Amino acid sequence: MTTELNIQHSNHVQASQIELQVFKGESFRSVRECEPVTVGVAFASGQISAVDGLCLINGMGQSVPFQNEVLANWPDGSIKWLSVMFLYSGDVADLESYSVVVSEGENSLLPSPSTITVNRSGKSVEVDTNDGRFSFSQGSENLVAHFNASGASWLTDQGCQLICTDAKGKEHSAIVQSIEIESSGPLQAKLRVKGSFQGLRALRFSGSLTFYAGINRAQIEITLENPARAKHAGGYWDLGDPASVLVQDVSLCINTKLNENRHVFWTESPGEEVHSTGSEALEIYQDSSGGENWRSRNHLNRKNEIPVSFQGYRVREDENERIGGRAHPVVSLTSGNRYVTCTLTDFWEKFPSSLEVSGSQLRARLLPGQFSDLHEIQPGEHTTRTAWLEFGENEKDPCSRLAWVHNPITATCDTESLAKSGAISFLPQASTPLHEGCQSIFDEALEGDRNFFAKREVIDEYGWRNYGDLWADHEEAFCHEHRPVISHYNNQYDALYGFLIQHLISGDHRWKQLADPLAEHLLDIDIYHSKHDKSGYSGGMFWHSAHYHDAGTSSHRCMSRQMLGKEHPAPGGGPGNEHNYASGLLLHYYLTGNTRFRDVVTQLADWVIAIDDGQQHPLGLALPSPTGASTSTRFEDFHGPGRGAGNSINTLLDGWLASDNEHYLKTAEALIRRTIHPHDDIPSLDLGNAEDRWSYTVHLQSLGRFLELTKGDLNRKEIRSYVRESILHYARWMVANEKFYLDTPEELEFPTETWAAQELRKGNVLLMAASLTEEAEGASFQIKGREILDQAWESLNAFPTKSYSRPMVLVLQQQYIERFYQGQVGSLISEDYEPFDFGTPQTFIP
Repeated sequence: MTTELNIQHSNHVQASQIELQVFKGESFRSVRECEPVTVGVAFASGQISAVDGLCLINGMGQSVPFQNEVLANWPDGSIKWLSVMFLYSGDVADLESYSVVVSEGENSLLPSPSTITVNRSGKSVEVDTNDGRFSFSQGSENLVAHFNASGASWLTDQGCQLICTDAKGKEHSAIVQSIEIESSGPLQAKLRVKGSFQGLRALRFSGSLTFYAGINRAQIEITLENPARAKHAGGYWDLGDPASVLVQDVSLCINTKLNENRHVFWTESPGEEVHSTGSEALEIYQDSSGGENWRSRNHLNRKNEIPVSFQGYRVREDENERIGGRAHPVVSLTSGNRYVTCTLTDFWEKFPSSLEVSGSQLRARLLPGQFSDLHEIQPGEHTTRTAWLEFGENEKDPCSRLAWVHNPITATCDTESLAKSGAISFLPQASTPLHEGCQSIFDEALEGDRNFFAKREVIDEYGWRNYGDLWADHEEAFCHEHRPVISHYNNQYDALYGFLIQHLISGDHRWKQLADPLAEHLLDIDIYHSKHDKSGYSGGMFWHSAHYHDAGTSSHRCMSRQMLGKEHPAPGGGPGNEHNYASGLLLHYYLTGNTRFRDVVTQLADWVIAIDDGQQHPLGLALPSPTGASTSTRFEDFHGPGRGAGNSINTLLDGWLASDNEHYLKTAEALIRRTIHPHDDIPSLDLGNAEDRWSYTVHLQSLGRFLELTKGDLNRKEIRSYVRESILHYARWMVANEKFYLDTPEELEFPTETWAAQELRKGNVLLMAASLTEEAEGASFQIKGREILDQAWESLNAFPTKSYSRPMVLVLQQQYIERFYQGQVGSLISEDYEPFDFGTPQTFIP
């Protein structure tokens, strides 16, 4: 909530306050020390131009030291998105609301009791936490070369290493080829590293090393990368591609000097019993999810076999062995009064995983050698794992120091502040009524028998390649193969954006628990991270699994050779413009400040430009004109309004927001002019053909977003008027001609619940159009739009299959837009719309 209050500064200035919603997680230890909390804070245009006037206030009214980074600016240069990070120390029971307070011209940034500094000298970097020093060296085989504290060195000359064991059993040390300082102090420092494995050219790695003031703790995020292009012979993308990298093991090895009077402590899950041993070796190894369906066909490998060996995890201590279900272990190696503690996030969710101690070495196996099969990293595929380390002294319970990693404190801006800021397009106030037909679907999504969490269990959507994705259970309706059908959603209709928006509107943390792993999965698995394939594929987003067929050995890459000769042969199978969604990835960047998500948004926008670049086509030398690959929908020769063009326009808008590069916006304008015109001959487009033309509403909604994002841009009066007139032209046709899809089910191949959910787009387009015109015409748009929406909700709720993933995601994507436009007839008419002569439509020839 934004309120007026007096903050006790030196001159008692008036200030505005943005409240934060804090989720505490589960309290396995009452007191937490220096736990990092990051929140994306949005400001209205002109609200704040510099961070000098900010302070962070806790629930007791006290100022708290924080670190900030500007993520995005408004066109006037004022701050739009700011990442705020603070370190929480104290009893979680006392953790109440926090507020970001804006006061004019007042420098409210408090000095921290402890500060972190980063020093670089040539190829060497040192991070001083004010309690210890971490050292790094470019060209080294050590991720962390040295750690020194209390006047002693804690690591051997091997330091902290990343080791890959290839398919033949040969070990390869990682070489750090570059180190960049991404951020530095006062509370947090982050280094970006890139490198390769000595003698293993096919596999590369990148990562981040993050450190915190006043505590010797390191977050080590490692991404393994196969940059090669896939062969995808015949348009199929199965596991076992000739360019895949096969490895036995990839491990993070922490080589300590804690070899005298050593002892090992561990917990298998936070809050559970602390075990201890003086034995030489300990292994905690997770082989499968531990769930009821742990041997799901979801885990097929390149040989069409299921390689998981047993249900859950095992603990080995000398000759003793125990079996358990799902582990989130923390392991501490101690020597005298010193300890090193380690844990690995998503331990069971991203199985296989292992935490081990052998002598004075701790080992976090990111891809464990204990697994019964080689690990395959496909061409263009990434996999990311995150380990946490803490070096400390005089702690009776060192395992508890990192228990919070598995249930961290998280925070977001409150909904009212976000909505008033205008930083998220079409975000309604939390108090805006929700359609009564929507609430039951939300209840199903989180608590029903087929809620999103329960669906994970049905096909065991776990393991490093699967965790975060959604089960595409709607594909079972017309699939006559194995049950349950193994089908992956791959972010269709931008499920990530829907989850994040609903989390921000409702404050329900469960939506974020769905969003965060989905974001990571998208980043690593669903995007083709290769620059060596044809422009139509390199850098794009893979489609969802093929309709009504089991994914087989194609995993998340749409088309399997097992479909050969079946009803739907592979039409290419790779990335395509009709399945390109970047808005959720961009919003995730704003909320977390993680630059990997910003970078992949611009990658997807660059891909839109590349696939349309005639010079990159095999015939480009003879005919370098645009290919049309960014704007076609359903058929290569259709370049009118459709989801192909709509998704491309949206992604270019996201690229512009992520980079502030005008080229993306200008390209979006060019695609708009190519695909729609205020004087289109709409009957000739056959929009009444539902199977081929239903997605024209996706395109119209992208135009509405263009208007929202360019509002007030006086240099774009002509294109804004062009877009507005195009929307109104199509809305007039809709009022006179649109009918409910399911009123004529004979015209549909599969008359399912999804068609009822797609009606929400139609209704929202008409509500949007109502806001862009005069009251009389706007009222007619709104009446028709409300009729469609009411019928859509009634029809959707009548389907017993309304809890399928696809209709649920469509509801998430559309419900907030409906709430935003309620009662806004004529509200968006502004003086920057002027009459122009737009000429006549021109036919695009690719």
